[in-house]
Amino acid sequence: MSSMTEQQVEPRTRRGPRGIVVASAAVAVIAVAALAYVLIGRHGSNSQPPAPAAPPPASSPSVPQAPAFTMTGAFDIIVESSPLKDGQECQGTGPSGERIGLETPVRVFDQNGKQIALGGLGQGATVKVLDSTVCKFSISVDDVPDGLPTYGVEIASYGVQQVSSGEAHSNVFLSEGP
Repeated sequence: MSSMTEQQVEPRTRRGPRGIVVASAAVAVIAVAALAYVLIGRHGSNSQPPAPAAPPPASSPSVPQAPAFTMTGAFDIIVESSPLKDGQECQGTGPSGERIGLETPVRVFDQNGKQIALGGLGQGATVKVLDSTVCKFSISVDDVPDGLPTYGVEIASYGVQQVSSGEAHSNVFLSEGP
């Protein structure tokens, strides 16, 4: 009996190559699991990874932008027997019965009849001219392409009126008459 007690098994304190492999495998499994948790945890297990950000809009350096200008001016409508005094806000009626007033479209056309810009009328104000009262509106059209010899300008259903390049660049004056 004493021989059995003498042969006690000593615990292993030294690890051999097999122990190193097992420990390395365990560390690798934990690292992969942590990485998977981080990646899946951010996007959810059933969701797709986020779409890549859209690239910034490409500019076309090979296509030069034509210079443009802002067409300004005035448009007058005669106000029949108006009780309004000078400087009061006003509006009118076009040939087709449409309301003429703030933000009524002002279309600009090239010599081929293609619309090249769109703007609008400002608020109308009454002005006494001789024995008549007119409702005067400001005209403002941004981004009108430069370089044309003439421009067509149309306000509501009054039809297209031709203006020279010089008028278009300085001050366009249009009225409801021919």
